[in-house]
Amino acid sequence: MDKKVIGLIAKAVICTTVASIYAGASLFFRDSFYFGTELAGLKVGGYTADAVQYAISHKGEEYEISLYGKGVDKQKLYGKDFGLQYSTDEDLHQLKREQNAWVWPLALFKDNKLEIEEQVSYDEKALQKAIETLPYFDASKVIEPVNAQVTFNGEAYEITPEVEGNKLNEEAVKETVINAFHNNERVISLEDSNCYEKPTLTQDSKELMDAKDLMNKYVNTKVTYLFGSQQEVVTPQIISEWLEVNDEGQVNINEKKVRGYIKELDNKYSTLGKTRTFKTSYGAMATVSGGDYGWQISVSKESEALIEAIKNGEEINREPISTINSQSYTETDIGDSYVEISLTKQYLWYYKDGKLVTKGDVVTGDQSRNRITPPGVYKLDYKQRNATLNGPNYSTPVSFWMPFNGDIGIHDAVWRSQFGGSIYINNGSHGCVNAPYNMAKAIFSSIDESVPIICYY
Repeated sequence: MDKKVIGLIAKAVICTTVASIYAGASLFFRDSFYFGTELAGLKVGGYTADAVQYAISHKGEEYEISLYGKGVDKQKLYGKDFGLQYSTDEDLHQLKREQNAWVWPLALFKDNKLEIEEQVSYDEKALQKAIETLPYFDASKVIEPVNAQVTFNGEAYEITPEVEGNKLNEEAVKETVINAFHNNERVISLEDSNCYEKPTLTQDSKELMDAKDLMNKYVNTKVTYLFGSQQEVVTPQIISEWLEVNDEGQVNINEKKVRGYIKELDNKYSTLGKTRTFKTSYGAMATVSGGDYGWQISVSKESEALIEAIKNGEEINREPISTINSQSYTETDIGDSYVEISLTKQYLWYYKDGKLVTKGDVVTGDQSRNRITPPGVYKLDYKQRNATLNGPNYSTPVSFWMPFNGDIGIHDAVWRSQFGGSIYINNGSHGCVNAPYNMAKAIFSSIDESVPIICYY
């Protein structure tokens, strides 16, 4: 046979075969989806519309999700465990018809992913339980996230890096799983899905680096408190115990702790109301307690001043702000100018700038009538010339009035011809210190307000 004829016959056979294949495939795709078609997360190439409908309705029974997280092997959730079901109201036959059976070869060269709207349902309690029982939530294996922190190393502040941890947010996991149902996803990375709780501050956080710089400024403050010959230094270590950083990286000076520190200084050094050991004019030591003389730190005002000094990073020496003052910061704080009254010996000495101005017998409160002059160290409140002293059943004018304990004070008593001895036991005053006229005048002439008045037995 002629080669030309054979060639023609071969071509005819090939064309016939191709035509047959094309026609047969076209007939097949009249009822079935193109090969490679994806719909509702299913590979439906070659499936009829009814078959796809059936597959969708049973998809939930076979559905499984693989979860990948920190520190635990892959975990799976199975749709059948929480009644996962899918359905759709879309006309899959119409969707099939939109794939023209006669142009099926074109489908070989394009994406055949079809979109439909699905309805998803599941048992919420069962899903919740399935998530809760995942090993990721085993409390013994959970590491809490920890913010990067500014820490004090004994000399300065530095940043301690954050701890990422592996604590999952249960609600975030649940939401991610539910989204996977709707998006027909089968694999979930819990880390990529932002399901882990994270530190809010990292070592690279600008606010934390700013906090570190500010706190280093604070601890470099140098405040030295002066108490006479004694000192108290506010060290960086002390200041570091007062500094706090919140979750937003804001630095706070704990006012309560600062007040506690100032209160400790007050307890240690203040003299108001404390017992003093006093060397008397006749050489013996006397213990004196009570009275209103002395000094006391104003805890609130001094705390405010210290906080301000820290904020400014100051280097200063200072005496604390006091509410009540005395003449010195020594242990007795009485100084060189004072009035000394021995209630036992009924005798008074007055010193000014270390020099004796006057001394002599006096009469104090009547013991038999319980009008004793209270012992203690008091400050002179004021002095008044030509005052009238009033009380129950008496009104007495005096030339020199120097009160130091309420209505009790030192004054002249011209009505008395004798002083000292045991007069005070049965014929004492109403509580005041009665002095001879010349003694009262000498004291009045040079004494200043707030000079200590020491009364002791």
